[in-house]
This record gives sequence, C-alpha cells and structure tokens, in this order.
Amino acid sequence: MIISRWFAEQSTLETVIESEERDLGMSALSDAMSDLLPSYRKVLSLRFGLDDSEAKTCREVGRILGLSYQRISQLEKESLQAIREKISC
Repeated sequence: MIISRWFAEQSTLETVIESEERDLGMSALSDAMSDLLPSYRKVLSLRFGLDDSEAKTCREVGRILGLSYQRISQLEKESLQAIREKISC
C-alpha cells in the first residue's frame, strides 16, 4: 500500500514537472518568435501549424505567400536558427 502510494505521488510529481518544463519551453519559444520578423513568424506558423491549423509543406506555404518553395525553406531555416540563438542565450 505504501509503495503504490509512493509510485502514484512520484508519477504525479513527474507529470507536474513535465508540464512546467513544457510551459517554460513554450514561453521561451513564444518570446523568441515575438522577436522574429513578421514574414518569419508567418512562415513558421504555416509550416508547423502554430496558428491551430494543419502544418503545411514548403510548396503549400510558397503558394500561399507567393514565394518559391526554396525561398520558404530558406526562411524556415533562418527563422529556426534565430530562435535557437535566442533560446540558447
């Protein structure tokens, strides 16, 4: 009985910690994205479905924004690099 209670408490604690870590990660991501140029934010939102829509391919994003899929790929890479740099500081 005591062991099962301990496991239940550990599981709950781990869930709370994971939730907090996820929230902190999302907060850091949100902060980093707010510093991006609007075009970068738009590309990432469309590519990864961050605006509560389905993620799209580079070709689909390119059609929507009137850019080539190669340019969308470049913008995506530049955006992700900027976010990595911002979060790692």
